[in-house]
Amino acid sequence: MLFLPPVPSAYVAYIEPAPSCPAADIAITSLSVKVTKRGPSDHYVVTGNVQNVGHYTQHPNVQQRVELLRDNKLLVPQTLPPLDADVVYPVSFSLDRPASERGTPLVLTLRYVSVGKASPAQDCSHDNDSLTKTF
Repeated sequence: MLFLPPVPSAYVAYIEPAPSCPAADIAITSLSVKVTKRGPSDHYVVTGNVQNVGHYTQHPNVQQRVELLRDNKLLVPQTLPPLDADVVYPVSFSLDRPASERGTPLVLTLRYVSVGKASPAQDCSHDNDSLTKTF
């Protein structure tokens, strides 16, 4: 039988995942489209998820919105409430497009925008503030 001496806890190494953000962090986590063909035009319902992936709740007075862009041109903004940590907030938009454009790619971007005085504590990382997809 082999006995090993106890290892002091100060020498035990372990890896703890670093927090993604030491504050609130708003992220666009999904973007999808459902198309209904209506003769001369197609109706698109665009949905997405906005999530606070940070570790803290946003301040209740934060002013923010999400914007839907087509080919980098603003189509419509939508107000976004303050989000608690880990909360997913679904957003939805609709748009019509001529049927003649069915063969042309549709490039959509959903982006998060802080309005007024932006505080790093309300969105500490801008790397995940937008999502672009081609449909």
